[in-house]
Amino acid sequence: MKDRVEIHDDVPFDEHRHPAYPDDIMVQFFTPDKKRELMWVREQSRQGNSVIGRLIDVPFNPLVGLHNGDSVEVVPHEFDDGEVIPVAVLPWMKQG
Repeated sequence: MKDRVEIHDDVPFDEHRHPAYPDDIMVQFFTPDKKRELMWVREQSRQGNSVIGRLIDVPFNPLVGLHNGDSVEVVPHEFDDGEVIPVAVLPWMKQG
């Protein structure tokens, strides 16, 4: 596993980290029914431009398809206004 400082410097999630727990990132989870949910993910490692982490919250919406403790890939996503936010890559997104 890479050094945590290196991971933090390379991935643009600093604004979304918990101030007391810098390995915890507030991540957007989108569901197939076009709902979104914010949950904390604890960073574990880095893979390219994405972070691999563990979900440390319990999803409210079952369509998220993950449970507390599950592994999740988080990628930076840039919206039209230029804001970059961490977004979870969910199994339904990889289909088709």
